Amino acid sequence: MEDITTEDVIDALTDSENEGALDMVTALYEKWSKEDGQTIEARIKYATRCAQLIYDAKRYEDVVAWLDIIATQISDDEGPDSEEYAAFVEDEGLETLRANATDRIFGDDEEEDDDYNDDDE
Repeated sequence: MEDITTEDVIDALTDSENEGALDMVTALYEKWSKEDGQTIEARIKYATRCAQLIYDAKRYEDVVAWLDIIATQISDDEGPDSEEYAAFVEDEGLETLRANATDRIFGDDEEEDDDYNDDDE
C-alpha cells in the first residue's frame, strides 16, 4: 500500500462500512514515517496527523484504538522503557487528541455545559 494517499484514507474513514480503514491509516502513517527517517519526532508528527484524520471523520473510538496500536508498535520496536515510547505517550498533542476523542465518546462536552449552568444556584 505504498501508493496510498491522504484522499484514499479520508474516503475509507468516511465509509462507515469500511472495516479496513484503520489499516489504511496505519499504512499512510508508516509511509510518511519511513519517508521522514522514522525518527520519534516523525512518528509523533505523522501519528498526530493521522489521528486527526480519524477524529475529523468522527470516529472517536477509533482515535483511541489507533493511538493504542501505534503506541504498542513503538513499545515493541523500541522497548516499553525507551525514550521513544515515553516521548510518544507523553506527547501533549497526542494526549489532547486522545482526551478530546474520549470526551466525545462519553459525551463529556454536554455535561460540561450542564455544569456551567448549575453555577447559578
